[in-house]
Amino acid sequence: MNRTQTIRLATLSVATFVVGFIFINWFLSTRDVDDISFSQLWIPAYVMGAVALVLTTLMPAKSGILAPVAIGSILLGVAFDALTDRTMDRNLFPIEMILWAGISTPGIFAGTIVGLLVHRIGKRSHNQKVDPID
Repeated sequence: MNRTQTIRLATLSVATFVVGFIFINWFLSTRDVDDISFSQLWIPAYVMGAVALVLTTLMPAKSGILAPVAIGSILLGVAFDALTDRTMDRNLFPIEMILWAGISTPGIFAGTIVGLLVHRIGKRSHNQKVDPID
């Protein structure tokens, strides 16, 4: 991997982390988690899936690195929200971290898979050689 690819991967990793961290904090602070509807429960999966789709399309060769970064951003975002929330006692936040990461994971993996397929179809439609890794 050359210098440009390394910088691109670092930038995309930071972007993934920042978007996931900010989104989950906003999501948890604007909703009453105790009264959340089933349809709203899946919003983090949709958002993180879209993030994974875009970032995997931009750098498909290293998509395996972006998924753990996205899941880590959700984990740390929930921990930060729980530790800074002074309105209620959230002593079970490790379970909450696992719950929100588990809800977001299918979206992240689906977005990664669709991003790889979009990249592969794009290369084939332009008659370029498709490498198994790229």
